[in-house]
Amino acid sequence: RGRVIGMNPLQNKLQEVVAEVPIAETSDFSTAMRSITQGRAEFTLTFERYEEVPANISAKIIEDAKE
Repeated sequence: RGRVIGMNPLQNKLQEVVAEVPIAETSDFSTAMRSITQGRAEFTLTFERYEEVPANISAKIIEDAKE
């Protein structure tokens, strides 16, 4: 459910990837990022805005809460 907004070139042939991702989707992000980049990547999380949860996901959240 994430969206890549763009990429910006940095010094030393590095790239900055600007993206928007729901917080719920970032639980294993740091582990995946370290694995993919062999520990060289770094990232920051910044709150941007609230958005409505898609219907299929909200139905699952409601069903899980009922259990």
